Amino acid sequence: MAASQVDQRIQEKHPGIAVHGTKGVRSGRSLRATRDFQPGDLIAEFDNPLAAFPDAARASTTCHHCLDQNAKVFGCMGCEKAVKYCSSECQRANWKLVHSKECKVFRKVQTAVGKDWLPTPVRTLVQLLVRWAEVQQLVSQLEGNEDRFKERKQLWEDMKLQAYAGIHYAGRKEDDANLFLSLDVLCKIQTNSFDRFDADTGASGTFLDPVLAMANHSCVPNAVVLFWRRKAYLRAEMPIKQGSEISISYIDYTKPVRFRQEDLWLYHFTCKCPRCKDDLNIYEVCRDSSVVPLNDLTLSPGVEKLLYPPGEADRFKQKSWRSKVEAIYEDCQHDRSAKPTFEERFAMLRANWQSCKPLVDAQLWAWQPLAQTLQGATLYYLGMENHTRALSTACFTALHCDPYQYVAPFKTFRLTGLMLIAKILTQTSVPDREELAKTAHPEILAILDRSDQASMLHAILLIVVNNAPKGHSDDWEVLHEAKTMLSGIESIEGREDESMLLRRWVKNPENHADKAFFQERVLRPIESLAKVAPEILRADLS
Repeated sequence: MAASQVDQRIQEKHPGIAVHGTKGVRSGRSLRATRDFQPGDLIAEFDNPLAAFPDAARASTTCHHCLDQNAKVFGCMGCEKAVKYCSSECQRANWKLVHSKECKVFRKVQTAVGKDWLPTPVRTLVQLLVRWAEVQQLVSQLEGNEDRFKERKQLWEDMKLQAYAGIHYAGRKEDDANLFLSLDVLCKIQTNSFDRFDADTGASGTFLDPVLAMANHSCVPNAVVLFWRRKAYLRAEMPIKQGSEISISYIDYTKPVRFRQEDLWLYHFTCKCPRCKDDLNIYEVCRDSSVVPLNDLTLSPGVEKLLYPPGEADRFKQKSWRSKVEAIYEDCQHDRSAKPTFEERFAMLRANWQSCKPLVDAQLWAWQPLAQTLQGATLYYLGMENHTRALSTACFTALHCDPYQYVAPFKTFRLTGLMLIAKILTQTSVPDREELAKTAHPEILAILDRSDQASMLHAILLIVVNNAPKGHSDDWEVLHEAKTMLSGIESIEGREDESMLLRRWVKNPENHADKAFFQERVLRPIESLAKVAPEILRADLS
């Protein structure tokens, strides 16, 4: 099948996008919009990946076909339960797709090394090799950057070992031709696969789609990729004009530039986006964003403050200050695979807070690693069951970190932050004030006593329900949870007037009466709670 025929099939399946450019040339291939898209619009949906499965850590609890990690699973008897399914339908579908060929592979693995899993790159390689006749043309469209991998000698030697393992387990002849093929495919896997990691649900695994893989990177992306089970959604985060390139971020773009470039090392290019080229800080990128005005319908410090961020942010233009921030960021990095004790977590949190003192003094709350440290403080307080302190720091993050880092109000990071506040409010609104007062900061307790916590909770849930379909999909677990909680609070008798005002505000946030109600009953109490957070953190962590 010629490349032009592949492109035509892409256009038929995904009418909102077109492939642009030529494989193998310096500029490579890219995705372009075939029509205008507004922030939150679905650009394309990908539901037939070349490979999609959970990582080894979750392989025993996740369905290997639909990737549901919440269902009760059973094992395939043919491979001694190495591969799990949630239903006979998923088992039959996966058997037809790949497992009829992969099942004996896991028997080989168990015999050879006594394990029931393969490293993710090797398993992906095996799945492609055993289906090579049907996937060859699609894989051939992918960029592999093999020459760049060869430049890194130790990495290349490791990939050779992975290639030999793939050849062996796929039942292919171990000769130069298959080694060459397997290394070529491994390079394409490493360059084009997505990690399905979701910090909120714990889901993780690999996802390889040949069309989605053509989306190029930017640290100021206009689109985002989101996963739900065996699907990937490509959504607009900014306005995208017909003919414009669609870009996504392969990495965490809130990091300092040096660490972003290190994360992009595996992709073999140096990012030249505005954030990298001009070394723009968090506040500068926020100020220039076209979606700032959308923040009227959410929790934020206000459009005016987003457009005119803290004056100290200009200090990042000074080279010595940038170097200081990079050193702070390096100091605050810890082994993510480790499982620290509660005491060790507190020690790390305290050390991070003290390292971030220059950022705290400059009130650059949205800059990493200070924003990350504030999130860690909320989780620490929750672990201590100190809900009032957790509420204060969560409100602070929602107002002074997230809107600057993730300007679109429907961004999943912001919505999960709001849901965290909603869940904490269900704990702080309990009638047993005496029990709450045992651990509560007195100023927070006073704020809660004079606040309408039910309206605060109600408004936050409405914001999440309104934004989640644009930020993720109708399938998102967070949306379903928010709808359930919203149904509960709207069933409370005697709140009909408040419910009406808040629902009207969601439909028209500029209506004077409804806006005034939201600001008085919701925004101001949350601002008051947030205001206490720095004082608490200084007392607890300094």
